[in-house]
Amino acid sequence: MRISLAALPAALSVLTVLAGCATTMPSGPSMIVVPSPNKPLEIFTAEDRECRQFAERAVGDQVGKFSLPPMTIGTSIGGISGGRGSATGGGVGVETGVGGGSEEANIQRNYDAAYLQCMYAKGNQPPQ
Repeated sequence: MRISLAALPAALSVLTVLAGCATTMPSGPSMIVVPSPNKPLEIFTAEDRECRQFAERAVGDQVGKFSLPPMTIGTSIGGISGGRGSATGGGVGVETGVGGGSEEANIQRNYDAAYLQCMYAKGNQPPQ
């Protein structure tokens, strides 16, 4: 089986997209929690560190999984097929994938929820 040189850019694009499909751990919470009044900064910092670790453990089983959003699949198949199929496949993939929400966003929401619960349980003030 021979692959034409014209198909090479599409194949490389698909490989590049697939390489970026594993989900990653959030770098931290997406909200700010402040210490309760009169809590020393050293204690708040230690609690923050502990709650970040708690949140990482809470989402750990969701991170690193290989996932392909529908938009990636549709766009890749359409792009490889060439011609009119690339527009159709890409369009269907984008239409399907846009509304679903990303796995990364779901992991971030779960991370934030675990972090916020932990910090609130320690008496810190959640965002308002």
